[in-house]
Amino acid sequence: MDEVINGFGRTGKWFATEHFGVTPDIMTMAKGLSSGYAPIAATVVRPGVYEIFKEGENTLSHLLTFGGQAVACAAALKNIAIMGREGLVERAAELGPYLLAGLQSLVDRHPSAGDARGLGLLCALELVKDKATKEKWGKDSPFTKRVGELVVERRLLARVWDILHVAPRSSPARGDRPHRRHPRRQPHHRRARVRPGLARLRIVDCGLRICVVSN
Repeated sequence: MDEVINGFGRTGKWFATEHFGVTPDIMTMAKGLSSGYAPIAATVVRPGVYEIFKEGENTLSHLLTFGGQAVACAAALKNIAIMGREGLVERAAELGPYLLAGLQSLVDRHPSAGDARGLGLLCALELVKDKATKEKWGKDSPFTKRVGELVVERRLLARVWDILHVAPRSSPARGDRPHRRHPRRQPHHRRARVRPGLARLRIVDCGLRICVVSN
């Protein structure tokens, strides 16, 4: 089971498999293991899978120059301890429905928002050319590229393909909303001069690291 992206609290549970009652025989993990502070990955197996390699000539000969690197392991252990202490997994579970509801409201109102889905703080907004047929714009279309440019211009961290990936940090409070700003400050968003197909798409920094709203 691949938990490289889904694992370590992103979906509101430590591992996404828990949502579906699945106990994998083999699980891969990486990114969330250290939250990116150190390069580390791991493959975890159930005892039944491991034990066979201890019998007779079944030894698994595997060598990695930097395997078991102490500094990376220390960073991972501390990262996991912080996640538990600060309740970040529970926070993702709490904020997830709030984030998904905001994205789903776009599907009801925006012509290019075809679907919104996700678990916890791992969500996605599907970008479509036709809502009835779900025809996609295409990863390399001018529309998709322009959305990507707008995301970069507004200093947001998001991947824009046929789907706008929305995966904010799990530390903010639910009350961190896009309109909470000092009245004298310039707003985080400015209406961009874009082609008509994007005229009603607005992307703003809303305290959840990334938020998508429409005019």
